[in-house]
Amino acid sequence: MSLEDIILESDAPYMHPKTYEDNSPVLIRSIIQKLSIMFNTPEREIADITTRNAQQLYKFE
Repeated sequence: MSLEDIILESDAPYMHPKTYEDNSPVLIRSIIQKLSIMFNTPEREIADITTRNAQQLYKFE
């Protein structure tokens, strides 16, 4: 899987990480940090790529 295949979302408030009581868009930052390590890519680049992927998927301009 490549970064071009990934989008990030947070629409499951009842499915939270073990260290948090709830889920929210704020936690996307921690996902970006983990992806940064996995793909050996700067966090800003991960955010840019996954944002672009979502824009293309949902046809946002």
